[in-house]
Amino acid sequence: MENNKMNILVEFELSGEPVSLPYYTSGNFENGDEESALTAVCTVLQHRKQKAGCVVIHNLKIHYNGQLVFEKSEYCIPNYTPAL
Repeated sequence: MENNKMNILVEFELSGEPVSLPYYTSGNFENGDEESALTAVCTVLQHRKQKAGCVVIHNLKIHYNGQLVFEKSEYCIPNYTPAL
């Protein structure tokens, strides 16, 4: 996809390593929407081929159409399971 079509940017730290991934979604992202944030994080984890289990990330920031819409210093997914 072309960069001008990317409307989501997910940034965080996982095991001390910075992670940043822009991508496109046709869905809508409301400011502070926890369910959309989980979907965005899981999309990035799947792209990174993260193994199943408890995943704790730090300094999560999600930008939607250029605006910061979700931010947490620590975000935990206790039972992350990659999609098939």
